[in-house]
Amino acid sequence: ESDGTAGFNTTYISQDTDTFALQTRTSGNGFVSNDYIISKNASGALTHQWRIGNTERMRIDSAGNVGIGTTSPQSNLHVVGGAGSSGIIYISDSDNGSLATQSLLLQQSGVNSAIRNRNNGILTLGANDTVTMTIAASGEVGIGTTTPEEMLVVANSATPRLQIVDTTNLVRTEVLSDDTSGYLGTRSNHPLSFF
Repeated sequence: ESDGTAGFNTTYISQDTDTFALQTRTSGNGFVSNDYIISKNASGALTHQWRIGNTERMRIDSAGNVGIGTTSPQSNLHVVGGAGSSGIIYISDSDNGSLATQSLLLQQSGVNSAIRNRNNGILTLGANDTVTMTIAASGEVGIGTTTPEEMLVVANSATPRLQIVDTTNLVRTEVLSDDTSGYLGTRSNHPLSFF
């Protein structure tokens, strides 16, 4: 089919025993690129491959896994950055804006990983469909509260406590509070020292 674009205006369907492909060709029938390929065998399709400039950009394999930047996706969605760049996923809300700077960022760069809210808002983590930790836009961390007012706030209606453990000798130092008092001590029969 021709779209009337000068130079690169014809789409061809190509098929052999192993592949079905949509190809872009010039008006003189010169090959430009394979834009979409289905690899197949006697049982049906093995992979669906989407290409730009004859370079594969995305595929769905026979297990239903989607790979972006990889030809062998290992899970439902597998994103791999190119050489010298990070693997990045942006998740945006159109009500707030769809720019990269208005998104939740998931990133893998070398051996380093990042989860970051790029908006001026909070980041929450949770379990059992409940928010358990909140990081405020200004950096305060709340466990058991969504409105931390200090660098670290641990909150609970039933005696919240913070425990620090030395795993070599199992020295357990605790800070806790109840309805009437605050406490600092050890729960492992070790002395409490101040320095």
